[in-house]
Amino acid sequence: MKKLLVALGVAALSTGAMAQNVGSSVFNNADNGHYYQMYFNAAGLSWNDASTEANSRGGYLATLTSKSENDFVVSNIMPLFTPNPPPPGNVSPGLYLGGSDNDTEGTWTWVTGETWAYTNWNFAEPNNASLLDSIYDQDYLQIVKYGYAGFSDNWDDCWGDPIVANSNGFIVEWNSNPTAPGNNAVPEPSEWAAMGLLGTGLLGLVVRGRKKKLAN
Repeated sequence: MKKLLVALGVAALSTGAMAQNVGSSVFNNADNGHYYQMYFNAAGLSWNDASTEANSRGGYLATLTSKSENDFVVSNIMPLFTPNPPPPGNVSPGLYLGGSDNDTEGTWTWVTGETWAYTNWNFAEPNNASLLDSIYDQDYLQIVKYGYAGFSDNWDDCWGDPIVANSNGFIVEWNSNPTAPGNNAVPEPSEWAAMGLLGTGLLGLVVRGRKKKLAN
């Protein structure tokens, strides 16, 4: 009985930690056969944390290497993104992508090593502009929600820093179906609900079993 209770406790803690990054539905792009999913984090997270999370799920931060791929994300992912109102210098209304010029300022690269050719920068971006240029550079890529400060679902360079400025979410890309058996897929929101009901049911069985034992 103790082992079961411990297992339930561990499962609850794990579910709570995973639920911090809430995933949307998974979208398949018929043009390239890849799959995409948005993750939302109400508290905000750094670019490095987002990249680590994407890798842990068997994918990588999305690399939008063509107009058609970018248009697919704009049409399917961006309408789902509802960022928190961004406090100045804190949370940005954008989703992290897998691009960075952190290694060499001004030389942008994709996390996959794909050729950096297509871009969709907003006007005057990337500008590496900030009030803290002497401390932080804007070295990470995000796609910014339509209607914010003149952005139209296009790209911006951002800090991506865990303390100074971060984002409410990121986009993960997979080269094959992440929900296939053996792949590292995240449960859909409906599945999280089912898992919660299952956990509640198991806990109820434990409590009833304990009461029955005491009664005997």
